[in-house]
Amino acid sequence: LVYVPRDRYDTTLRRRIQSILEAAYDGTCTGFTTQLTESVLARLHFIIRTEPGRVPAVDATDLEARLVQASRGWDDHLRDALVEAHGEEQGRTLFRRYADAFPTAYREEFNAEAAVFDIDRIEKATAQGTLGINLYRPLEAEGDELHVKIYHEGRPVPLSDVLPMLEHMDLKVITEAPFEIAIAGHAAPVWIHDFTARSQNGLPIDCAMVKEKFQDAFAAVWDGRMEDDGFNRLVLRAGLTAREVTVLRAYAKYLRQARIPYGQDVVESTLAGHPAIARKLVALFHSRFDPARRPQNDPGLAAEIERALDGVKNLDEDRILRRFLNLLCNTLRTNAYQTGADGRPKTYLSFKIDSR
Repeated sequence: LVYVPRDRYDTTLRRRIQSILEAAYDGTCTGFTTQLTESVLARLHFIIRTEPGRVPAVDATDLEARLVQASRGWDDHLRDALVEAHGEEQGRTLFRRYADAFPTAYREEFNAEAAVFDIDRIEKATAQGTLGINLYRPLEAEGDELHVKIYHEGRPVPLSDVLPMLEHMDLKVITEAPFEIAIAGHAAPVWIHDFTARSQNGLPIDCAMVKEKFQDAFAAVWDGRMEDDGFNRLVLRAGLTAREVTVLRAYAKYLRQARIPYGQDVVESTLAGHPAIARKLVALFHSRFDPARRPQNDPGLAAEIERALDGVKNLDEDRILRRFLNLLCNTLRTNAYQTGADGRPKTYLSFKIDSR
């Protein structure tokens, strides 16, 4: 016999309790009855068929504790998770705001701990008036699968705006699930868009390594601080930052002015197809110009790139990559490491090149 609060009882809870009892007694439920009266409790009667001699010893106290935990609602878990994450006072304040904020579809998809993380992102995005972004991989997902959550106040984000940006960042979107979060006391709702995507080349992605870089680059594209094109594939493929991608893009623009006989799409595909060489080109740029690294003209690194280029089979790609190396080696100065009054890198990038 199991008694649960009447207002909590539903088929999902009954099945959950049934599974716990079957596991505890190593048996199979052959029948159940439910009694609902004017009482605040609902009574459930389960019949568990077991095998003689195979019934394990059951700790009734532990079993009851598991049943209590199973009967607790999503709201209870959210309140406890918020208090644990933010302390008693702030946790309860946040709970009052978000207790009824999440729709049923969200509650079925995510647990309370995930909701706490999303609440933190929502609070930050609404306070700063910016777009919130979270790149993550569920535990059960394959290596080439990633999820991108976008947090946007007001109206839903148009898919026609987001999908090209994600595709330029080397992701192929499979599904999208929108959730409207109605925060108590907040005039406008906040929309969470959860995109399920896979890498375009089918290779696994180290989510932990590229997480911050991807989020920063996506925000830069969204805010208009970074161009939206195929060079952005280098964030996931080569693990480059938004600023490093901008450096390679700027060199590509110079090559176009110098009338290199290849379109930008070919140059983008070449760098994306050789991410290890792209990383080495950026490393060479840092070694020559980054004041924090005591810049020096490192012939060893350039020679290492030359050896890597010997393995490039496509002649056009070899020519393109060698033009990048040539430009890097003949760059005299750059403002890439200068910051503005706000402490952030300057919004423009310039090089002085020995063009001979």
